[in-house]
Amino acid sequence: MDLASQESIRKAVAKVEAIISTLDILVNNAGCTHRLRQWTAEGIEMQFGVNHVGTFLLTKLLYPLLMAAARQSPPGAARIVNLSSHGHRLSPFRLHDYNMENKEVPPEEQPIASLPPAFAKASEDGYLSTIAYSQSKTANILFTLSLQDRAAASGIMSYAVHPGGMCVPNPSRR
Repeated sequence: MDLASQESIRKAVAKVEAIISTLDILVNNAGCTHRLRQWTAEGIEMQFGVNHVGTFLLTKLLYPLLMAAARQSPPGAARIVNLSSHGHRLSPFRLHDYNMENKEVPPEEQPIASLPPAFAKASEDGYLSTIAYSQSKTANILFTLSLQDRAAASGIMSYAVHPGGMCVPNPSRR
């Protein structure tokens, strides 16, 4: 399956659905990082398209299988695990420029002010690869938090993890 192609994701899910009727755990572990600007088949900036949009679509399409597993299991046995990164600390999600096309973004969507020089280096066309990666990882975490709010009532738990750390459900958010 190619997470840079929504058609590929849909074909892969159709194959999975033909084989199984429940899915207990989904680990979204694939991702990419690119120094130069690249695009998915649908024209989405590659790091955002693969690291977030591709995994979002895969999760959405496999969600009925996760729901089927949750109905047959104790609460929390069905899980979605999104591999994220501490890179989210470098940039919020850029709603006004998610494709990293150098559009104007408001102050709250700017990367941290004291960005280390190695992370602030842009390619010739102005592409900030580290910021593109970071915003894709911020999107992973926001997606996980949204899943925690929506899926927990159905018995599905959602986690965002980074080797050495993780975002766990906050019971007060329910």
